[in-house]
Amino acid sequence: SRTHSSPTFVTALYNIGRVDWPSFKRPFSQYLDRFQHLLALDIHLIVFGDAILKPFVAKHRRHRKAATRFVTKPFAKLPAYKHKLRIECIMDSQRFRENNLILSRPQAFSSDYVILMNSKAALVGEAVRRNPFNTSHFFWIDAGYVAAEHVCDSEDVNDCQIHIPAGTRWRPEPLLSTENLVTFVRLNDPDLFVNVTDLHKLPLESALAGGFFGGSGGVMAYYERLFNKCLLADLAEGTVGEDQRVALNAYWEQPGIFNLVPGRWFDAYRLFH
Repeated sequence: SRTHSSPTFVTALYNIGRVDWPSFKRPFSQYLDRFQHLLALDIHLIVFGDAILKPFVAKHRRHRKAATRFVTKPFAKLPAYKHKLRIECIMDSQRFRENNLILSRPQAFSSDYVILMNSKAALVGEAVRRNPFNTSHFFWIDAGYVAAEHVCDSEDVNDCQIHIPAGTRWRPEPLLSTENLVTFVRLNDPDLFVNVTDLHKLPLESALAGGFFGGSGGVMAYYERLFNKCLLADLAEGTVGEDQRVALNAYWEQPGIFNLVPGRWFDAYRLFH
């Protein structure tokens, strides 16, 4: 029978050529270094990646094989990849580039980045359908979410990334009692963005944090469909961007299924353990 109120964590990691970007460039090795700290946690974990990543995951999860599933998925098989040509066409369009203040950010110049970010909801949906650990809840977590040590990228202590010690058994207890709600960390009040035109062109902090989100299997399957509907609407309107902007559109479409918890980007462990 299904393990009562138990979590599966879902993540993915791909080398999308960040080292060659004109800005925000990082070597893939930096992502692998961060990823190993997520792999060190005592959690049920599904990892999506291409075949080259599998030995790395096997090495760092060798003591937790039973709690690990690696799903080999070439980048071209990611759910949002089918929109690659449309995304590139939009990025090259005058309408998209005109008065765009974030052209130096990857969501404006890297179609592969946009594809990866906007595949998160669908990968969680696939995890729900697979459900190898027979759990009730599913949570997306970015592969680089866990730091090797306490890290601050700004002077604001609220933006500091918290180290989670290796071997930590993380069960998001406050969220395991929620049945029909998708939980996000809320960075800013969504109402602040209601009347903002061309939001995808502005250097504003997002309303929702895309690094961690989730809920029960049923609501995450529903959210996958809702997110895809909003993504298709964006593409039809000639806009592309990060997943949290599409998630905001999904919130506006159906706020009743969302549980928004105030916090900062890296607050998931502090808030939900």
